[in-house]
Amino acid sequence: MANADGSSAPIHDAPEPFSPTSFDGNPADLIIESSDQVRFWVHWAILMFVSSTFRDMKTMPQPLSGSDDVNPTHEGRPIICLSEPAVVLQKFLLLCYPRLSATRLGLEIVDLDGINGAYEAMEKYDVTGGTAEIEKLLAAPRFVDNEPHRVFAIACRHGLESLAKKAAKATLNTPLFSMYWPTGGPPPEYDVLPAIFLWRLGIFHQSCCDAVCTLLRESCDTGDLAEVERMNGHSNPYAPTLGYTAVWWTLDREALGTHHAEGCGPVVSTTGTVQPSLWFQAHVKECFEHFHNSADVRVIAPTLAILSPPQENQIDGCGICLKNARTDLGLWGEEIQVFASQQIQDILASTKFC
Repeated sequence: MANADGSSAPIHDAPEPFSPTSFDGNPADLIIESSDQVRFWVHWAILMFVSSTFRDMKTMPQPLSGSDDVNPTHEGRPIICLSEPAVVLQKFLLLCYPRLSATRLGLEIVDLDGINGAYEAMEKYDVTGGTAEIEKLLAAPRFVDNEPHRVFAIACRHGLESLAKKAAKATLNTPLFSMYWPTGGPPPEYDVLPAIFLWRLGIFHQSCCDAVCTLLRESCDTGDLAEVERMNGHSNPYAPTLGYTAVWWTLDREALGTHHAEGCGPVVSTTGTVQPSLWFQAHVKECFEHFHNSADVRVIAPTLAILSPPQENQIDGCGICLKNARTDLGLWGEEIQVFASQQIQDILASTKFC
């Protein structure tokens, strides 16, 4: 038996909430058939209310009975064949139905499959507020935070710069070109996304990683001995940042009661310059490797605040470092996280993705 569109592929009804029995109290009066022969049982009134295209379909004069052009019917209901597949129409129709009905019927969109096509369908069928509803959905934390690459691709495809920026920032939570994808492969939306958008995303990632690493590198910059000595005498409230008041910059000074174990304090040269303690330099190097490919600002402070076992062993015999290292590392990590967050926000503001 031929389908409404003339094909012979098997026809089946859509699942809830668009099955023949979904609206027992208000039965469907229209059937929409997808390109892959799935029939959605819907209501003319709702689609006419949200879409001028469906209003035109309803009011258009119908061919005379018996004509080759007459619309097919099933169980007394007209069938409209659309070019979109079922996965797209499912999302499209869910978003067309009133939110109150959606809540009552439990019509929740739980994944992004077909959302890109649904966005295009909203434009094609002139659905009032349809694209805005999808943009709001994509910007919700459950999607932009958990599937930022999919949201980024959809946003770029449709020129949604603000959404693309939000998604791009969320992609910083993992290395951009990691071989691991939670879904087992790159997002399907990347199959049709021009490479220029991925290139821009790559440049953004690298710029953010460079910003974090520069902050780390500057933490180990050589200091002037006189300046270090001057700042060693201050407590943290008097300094704009932790700076030279940190224990890894604290010089051995009897007047201040500071004395490191051998090989644990700052490295003072004969030319009047100072470098931070070797254990701190090693710690910064390890952190540098971590953030070289990932600028996830959420983990900067906790990552910087924890020493690896080798560095723990280095300060184990130094009373002043054992007493102050953890506190100072925590303060330093918070400072770097604040500075990195601001720099990444500046990079994001100056980057155009779409």
